[in-house]
Amino acid sequence: MWDCSDYFNRDTSGGKALGFGNYPEIAEIFSSRSYEVQRNVTGSGLAKVEERQSLAPESIYDNSYSKTQTSTAIAYTGYSDSSWQVNTAQIESTWDPDVHMCGVVCNNKEFTTAATGTYTVSLDFSNSILAGGETNFVSGAGKANGGYHLYLHITNGNKILSGKKITVTEIKAGSTSIPMSGPLSTTASGSGNVSLEVYSEWGSNKLIDISKISNASILSITFKIQ
Repeated sequence: MWDCSDYFNRDTSGGKALGFGNYPEIAEIFSSRSYEVQRNVTGSGLAKVEERQSLAPESIYDNSYSKTQTSTAIAYTGYSDSSWQVNTAQIESTWDPDVHMCGVVCNNKEFTTAATGTYTVSLDFSNSILAGGETNFVSGAGKANGGYHLYLHITNGNKILSGKKITVTEIKAGSTSIPMSGPLSTTASGSGNVSLEVYSEWGSNKLIDISKISNASILSITFKIQ
């Protein structure tokens, strides 16, 4: 539960309209989940806590990528799921594309020169703990949960791949190819990042049936540089 203390007041006297004193059922939710109560949990309850703790990553972000470097272009899968628990969709010059959200592994591709060829980037949900949504906060969730956005992002792509045409050629959910309703390409030029929008819930491009990626353990984007 996300409690910012800006709706229910913890006053228990009943003197405040939205105080806990007037909403004992809400007060019970908070008190039953307090540290003082849960720190002494035993048996199967303790086992569940320990299981979840063992699955939790040391950090949400892997900061091995320098946020200030401009000599490398990094292609990766920009994706946000239906629960917003997994979100690599944004792209900014100061944002780390090597982010690992909720156990999801980003398999990226780096370029230091204007290469040509066909490449694939992907997200691996196999060991994810939240990828199936909040209700699947257990070992083995391991799947994508719908989606709001899907992009091919390449940080510094316009600079490193300048003059090259970049075309998304295939989207796959696991081993299944998902049909695209139209072409998607751009030519890198200038500076900054390349972003090719495959699907956006609120944008103009909806080139795939986003429901087709639900339950995929691996989500991949294949693209050609020429």
